[in-house]
Amino acid sequence: MFEPPTGARALRVALASVLITAVSSAHVTLDSPNGGEVLSVGQVFRVEWHIAIAHDQENWDLAYSLTGIGGPWIPIADNLPPGSTAEGSMHSFDWTVPDTPSTQVRVRVIMDNPEPEVDYFGFSSFDLEIEGCAEPLNYCVGAPNSAGAGARMDWTGTASLAANLFRISVRDAPAGKPTLFFYGGAAVSAPFGDGRRCVGSGSVGSVRLHPPLVTDGAGTATRLLDLTLLRGASGAGSAQAGDVLYLQAWYRDPAGGPVGFNLSDGLEVLICD
Repeated sequence: MFEPPTGARALRVALASVLITAVSSAHVTLDSPNGGEVLSVGQVFRVEWHIAIAHDQENWDLAYSLTGIGGPWIPIADNLPPGSTAEGSMHSFDWTVPDTPSTQVRVRVIMDNPEPEVDYFGFSSFDLEIEGCAEPLNYCVGAPNSAGAGARMDWTGTASLAANLFRISVRDAPAGKPTLFFYGGAAVSAPFGDGRRCVGSGSVGSVRLHPPLVTDGAGTATRLLDLTLLRGASGAGSAQAGDVLYLQAWYRDPAGGPVGFNLSDGLEVLICD
């Protein structure tokens, strides 16, 4: 039966472990990020490292931690080609920063070797930050319609200009009906059709997102919102970080009221880098 080392033997084991760790860490140096950087969700950041001591390696692994140097470690990329194995050679990988905000981020590179017990590694020296976008907020009210209590705006992705992967959707609208998303630069609440208009023009104007869509059998419609083609606070060109947009869905609903169309609630979106 295995018995843990005690006394002088335990001390020797601990010292050997420290020595192995120090040697292992010295073979590869992570140059960037080294700590203190503020990264944005969706940003493409170039991770860079170099070989301090050449070794007969097989490949590279990259990972990051959201809770400091102790991990746990989340893969960025595994089994990257070794490239040049010469001492001093530089290596890099373009990392798309994930939607995992934290102020205690560390990045790790591992020099994979034929014997796993002697893999070599390098860490960013200090914590860095992944800065996330604020979550969009629902506001105003979607009036009752022929499908139920009223349509509601939803979203997926992130309102990051760098990522440009933000989708808006409407749910709980009548099935199979024409639907049009639109946005503006102000929040309002005024009667319109059989519901309420929640979006005002503000500094942006009132902008319709074409082409119109048709809700599916569940009363849902979704579209990708291209942040690079939106009018920002300046009223022209791409949206900018810090712009606030107000979005809503208009839809046909002949069975829902005397006017025959209705609207969802509103969605307030703060654009970030």
